[in-house]
Amino acid sequence: MIRDVLGYAGFAVFGWWLWTGPVHDIRHVPQDEALRFNAQNMARCMESREFASSLTAPTRADPQRACARKYGLYQSEGRWLAANLPRD
Repeated sequence: MIRDVLGYAGFAVFGWWLWTGPVHDIRHVPQDEALRFNAQNMARCMESREFASSLTAPTRADPQRACARKYGLYQSEGRWLAANLPRD
């Protein structure tokens, strides 16, 4: 009985350590890296939309607004920030 309780407690402690340590480090992206990634996504998306509209009839949709909606971003002080993160 005690052995089972210690086994479950050890498993729980190991899971907590795993979740707060290595898994958190994998899931957490530094802000400067996230900003660079967002800017690259927006640049690629806007280039492709502008290229597509140059081949066909021009569209009324703003490429910047459409790309921001696609990636869930908003622009603040010249940076593309994720809309699901708290705003400063």
